[in-house]
Amino acid sequence: MIGNDIVDLHFIDWPPYQHVGHLERVCTSEEVRTVGEAEKPSVTLAALWASKEAVYKLFSREVPCPFIPRLFAVRFGKPVRLAASETAIVSYGGNPTRVELTITDEWVHATAISPAVQVVRSKTHEIDASSLKGRGPVPLQESEAVRSLAAELASRYCEEGVFQDFQGRIPVLKYKNGDDAAIEVSFSHHGRFAAVAMGWPIGNRRGVPSGGGFIDKTSCWEETCSTCTA
Repeated sequence: MIGNDIVDLHFIDWPPYQHVGHLERVCTSEEVRTVGEAEKPSVTLAALWASKEAVYKLFSREVPCPFIPRLFAVRFGKPVRLAASETAIVSYGGNPTRVELTITDEWVHATAISPAVQVVRSKTHEIDASSLKGRGPVPLQESEAVRSLAAELASRYCEEGVFQDFQGRIPVLKYKNGDDAAIEVSFSHHGRFAAVAMGWPIGNRRGVPSGGGFIDKTSCWEETCSTCTA
């Protein structure tokens, strides 16, 4: 299983979150302390939120469950830093899940990874509304952008003939004959950015990408953002 979430840092304004009552509605007491002691509280809060959302998306694939943020307890191995790749552990229902974080001065991206996944590929991209075909409301344009990004990632790493589909609201990848491609996929978008993560489970030998280690992150933002360490 896999889940991902992206947070546009332009939409995380620290002053409204100084009221501890708000933090306590979405954070554990330990997380409230972590935010309060952080050098950049808004970035730490964004990393917490992205981690919670990513793990929620992972678990909700198997068992539909309500998103109650405080039940997803996040622990960072070290203080969250800009221009860094970090790892967090998120516990939900007694089950720990590893989360890989990429943090820039523009966005925070979190990928939650099940132990059953052996290879992960993910990509972030700034949404260019002017290039989209859609003429509908902003949410429809964002959905179009993330589907386009998923198609780009699939064309690079998946076998020919894999296409996007949905089971309810959950995105899936299938072959044209209707068979499940056995490749996990997760969509996310927020503000100016979209992100997609794909995971190849252990035992899936068909079309597994080679090279690059366990997780490989790419970002079109790298072309203009020298602080990105994806």
